[in-house]
Amino acid sequence: MKVAIGAFACGPGGGSEPGAGWEWTRAAALRHDVWVFTDRSWIEEIRDAVRAEPELRLTAVDVGAPSWADYPGDFGRAERMRYAAWQYFLRRAVRAKHAEVGFDITHHVTYAADWMPTGIVLPDVPFVWGPVGGTAPLPYQFRDQLGDRQVAVEAARGVITAAGRVVCGEYLSRRASVMLAANEDVARRFRRARPRIEPNIALHLDQLPVATAGPSLRGGPAAESVPAGVGKPGQAKRAVFAGRLLAWKGVRLAIEAIARPHAAGWTLDIYGTGPDEEQIRATIDRLGVGDRVTLHGQRPRADVLAALASCDALLFPSMHDSAGWVVAETLALGRPVICLDIGGPAMQVGEVNRFGVGFRGIRVRPYGDVVGALARALRDCPGPLEPDRRFDVERLPDLLDEIYSKAAR
Repeated sequence: MKVAIGAFACGPGGGSEPGAGWEWTRAAALRHDVWVFTDRSWIEEIRDAVRAEPELRLTAVDVGAPSWADYPGDFGRAERMRYAAWQYFLRRAVRAKHAEVGFDITHHVTYAADWMPTGIVLPDVPFVWGPVGGTAPLPYQFRDQLGDRQVAVEAARGVITAAGRVVCGEYLSRRASVMLAANEDVARRFRRARPRIEPNIALHLDQLPVATAGPSLRGGPAAESVPAGVGKPGQAKRAVFAGRLLAWKGVRLAIEAIARPHAAGWTLDIYGTGPDEEQIRATIDRLGVGDRVTLHGQRPRADVLAALASCDALLFPSMHDSAGWVVAETLALGRPVICLDIGGPAMQVGEVNRFGVGFRGIRVRPYGDVVGALARALRDCPGPLEPDRRFDVERLPDLLDEIYSKAAR
């Protein structure tokens, strides 16, 4: 098939959105003739990757946006503003190329949020949408945690995303021949489109560091007893948080949990930088846990993966992540995850028993004494697990064959 892929971010060898864009594109190009329409900042990297792997049937198409589309602001807001403007130029580029080659399928991949537009759609050509992410509404009780300014930002985000779901999301879900949802929240929101849940995450499992071997949690996801914590009494256990230090990522929740008596045997290593760092340091000082919480700053990806491979748990109480790349990496390394029962991370941890404990970690309800529940989750955290293979890039070519065949029918 001749496939047009819209991937605003598409970076060979990267992680998160650029890495996902590249892996989905590469998997399609192993078996189909693919034109990837991407931002010009990725073009040379893609062409270098194709030269190194000549069996890829892949052409990179430069879709540039003029300088007026750039938005002065922090990374996330600036990228999304530019992304929205870029879709107009994508629409023109893909229509011009379609007149030349005649596409059988169009596929929107990166930054596929359920409230954002895409220019990859063509009249009378089957359209694959996703994996599509979407942010869950912020539970009311976290507003005190965020502060007045961030609450205002979240309120504005809620209004904008709700309007976008009506204007863009509803149209795209009706137009899509196949819709892929990145989490259960999105699947429920667009259930009339009969979405299939597929995280926008693709990992080379053979390139991950070797994790320390250990026994897996017995009983599986339906186990009806709370497992005892790993390690010997009095032996410190180590939790890791990795990600951008934003208020809604819940880093301060993690620190407050470490300070509770139930988590007395735990330390916390924090990897990343961001605008919430000053508040995080203030929280560490206020709670007197400076000897147990360490901020490592921005570190190379290899260092973070090594930390995840040797930790006792990923403590990731994010308040509205659509997926969570670091969650997938942790599970692929055979380490349990403690998260809030919201959005993508909860979906990745999977089914849990009546205690909130599952085969891959613990999901904490985002109500009541959340900090206390996170501390108890650390106390009850399962030991090392069997590495999770759900995010292996090796599954993508067969998956895309199935998806494109279904879309073309």
